[in-house]
Amino acid sequence: MSQSPEKFRLVGSANIGAATVAGHLDALWSLTQSSTYYDGGSRTIGAGYAATWSRYQSGGVTEALYATPVTSTLTHRWILAGSASSKSPSMASPDTWSTAMVLSGIAKNAGSFNAWDAASPFTSGSFSGYWRACNCAHGSVTYTKIWLYESSQGVVVRWETSTGGFLDVILTIGDPRPSSSSMRGVTCESD
Repeated sequence: MSQSPEKFRLVGSANIGAATVAGHLDALWSLTQSSTYYDGGSRTIGAGYAATWSRYQSGGVTEALYATPVTSTLTHRWILAGSASSKSPSMASPDTWSTAMVLSGIAKNAGSFNAWDAASPFTSGSFSGYWRACNCAHGSVTYTKIWLYESSQGVVVRWETSTGGFLDVILTIGDPRPSSSSMRGVTCESD
């Protein structure tokens, strides 16, 4: 089953206040709550392109942001998380856990939020495991801004460095296209 092409909208950018996981996630959180797009158009959370985002804080410190997209036949969710203290989240091989690192992952057939560092952050469903997304305290690189682009089924988070370089993290469900004879019967999941 082929999907319609995804169209992304730019929500905007936010300055990163501190070179910490919480500093990066707090800047992203402010973007997820915007009522307008970069072009001035209206943005309604939970409609059109705007996913519904939630935030998990421990002692007032942001450790995770997770989103439910507007369109989701797979009940998928995206999550960006991390901590300055030692944790044991499920990592996608070959990545390994590190403090001062924003992690990203995706879950399909997700249940309700459990704990970002649990084996199954959403109590049920299939979780990708986390990949390292952004090293918040990288010695030679300073990230100054975070950008958010969204579609009805995906999100792009872009970090901007002080020298104008970019790092992108894309979280979305891919389109495998329908099976064909050239694929020798290989196909995708029915949903």
